[in-house]
Amino acid sequence: MNNQLNELRTLAAWAENRRTETGIPRVAMVQGAIPEHLLAAVYEPMINLILTGSKSMTVGDRTLRYDPATYFVMSIELPAVGQVHPAATGEPYLAVSLTLDPAVVANLLADLPRRPGAMNRKPVSRSLQSHPS
Repeated sequence: MNNQLNELRTLAAWAENRRTETGIPRVAMVQGAIPEHLLAAVYEPMINLILTGSKSMTVGDRTLRYDPATYFVMSIELPAVGQVHPAATGEPYLAVSLTLDPAVVANLLADLPRRPGAMNRKPVSRSLQSHPS
């Protein structure tokens, strides 16, 4: 896993101090310190992987912190304020993101095989999730 993260870090080091498109549809990367006012936005549905440094996201009255090798998923458009921080070693914040296309996700979900009893589960009501990778 560390080899893949190091490879992503090397690639993301070419990013600018803003969202930098990669040439791969819906995949972007960012490095450096972005002024907090630039991180206040309605975020598109996305998966964001933190490579170095950390990021805090505030949605409503809840603030979540993401450290290296963790990711967050926004499943819907969501107003949030983010703040990025360099690593304790001084390395700049680096991250890579995949913007989710709701139509593609809906088609993927529709094509999944149905499991017995799956319809009896309660839906999860959160639109922002965080998980270690």
